[in-house]
Amino acid sequence: MKIVPYCYAKNIFEIDISFYEKQNVKYIFCDLDNTLDTYKTLTPSERVIDLSNRLKEKGIKLIVVSNNNKNRVSTYCKDLDIEFIHRAFKPFVKKLNNFIIKNKIDKKQCIIIGDQLFTDIKVASKLKIRSILTEELCKKNQLISLFNKMRDQKARKKLIKENKLIDWRKLNG
Repeated sequence: MKIVPYCYAKNIFEIDISFYEKQNVKYIFCDLDNTLDTYKTLTPSERVIDLSNRLKEKGIKLIVVSNNNKNRVSTYCKDLDIEFIHRAFKPFVKKLNNFIIKNKIDKKQCIIIGDQLFTDIKVASKLKIRSILTEELCKKNQLISLFNKMRDQKARKKLIKENKLIDWRKLNG
């Protein structure tokens, strides 16, 4: 399976809310560590709180989907008062797909945002949901992520060479 994101953004914070509105996005499934905040950040930063509030004002649900443990994810999401899926086992689809089915969510109204091709973007591809690949917020990674990061960097270079990383701004016209 060729893993190609719908589009690319340097980070989630540079994406205009109008982009989601124009794309008819009602649900943003977002990775936590290195996408919303660094893996060392235990509670949401001010910019995440601001983003979450602005999305809520527009009727867009931010839902954290993380491979991390319940304590890490629930502690972080509590202050945002948002739903989350912990131990999602991305790129496996079962937990995320069950959440989508249980909540009667239309996949056409979803987008998945994350910093890793082989977890975040791959799960989106398997579920046939649009995705946005971001850069990692912190270059220092958890030991468990290092192998994936090395594979990821090589695959990104190939996507760039093949002109397959489309900047989100080009789709916001």
